[in-house]
Amino acid sequence: MTKILITGSSGFVGKSLTEKLKNNRDYYLLTPTHKQLDISSFSELKTYLKAIKPNFIIHAAKVGGRRMDYDGLLTYDENTIMYENILKCKDLELFDYLISFGSGFEYNNKYNIYNVKEGNFRWIPQTFYGKAKQDCYYWSRKNNNIAY
Repeated sequence: MTKILITGSSGFVGKSLTEKLKNNRDYYLLTPTHKQLDISSFSELKTYLKAIKPNFIIHAAKVGGRRMDYDGLLTYDENTIMYENILKCKDLELFDYLISFGSGFEYNNKYNIYNVKEGNFRWIPQTFYGKAKQDCYYWSRKNNNIAY
């Protein structure tokens, strides 16, 4: 059975994925809340992953990213720290594969992005959230077994 850890499982994307996958008998889903697992704590994440040994992490946790949300340097820090911790655990081989999600905020949200190809970052993100997502994309390109 494939073990899948879904971060952000109480958010929009995470909840939708959990709902879609929960009846598949090939998957054992792990859907801890933020109170149960704080992925911004490297030691907590490392201990959790050593105990459960997931095959996949689907990273859907995020801070910010809605048009009316606070968007400051703390938004950047919180998102990149979570992602860096997951990548450190990947380097320690505590799981096999990572699936993460980009955002339209990676591109400059002042322009139409409908026909933009992934990885075409000719525009500078206008939000800290967008810059965090863009940096996570670049970090993902340097690692194997990561789908972003």
